[in-house]
Amino acid sequence: MPPKFLEHALILTHDPIATQDWWRDALGLVEGDAPDFGFPVHWLYIGDQDVVHIGKANHSDHQNE
Repeated sequence: MPPKFLEHALILTHDPIATQDWWRDALGLVEGDAPDFGFPVHWLYIGDQDVVHIGKANHSDHQNE
């Protein structure tokens, strides 16, 4: 059974697509629209609520500070 509620999670990973696929396939989250932040990000939803945001690890220098 998929989750019904999750407050918010940001996941930085070296493989955003595989991570997104796992959350979608294993937990039943749904891919959805994300704002244009000027870098790639994937948003997954429960219903109409965005709950998991997935981005590329080490995409910018500030991630390592």
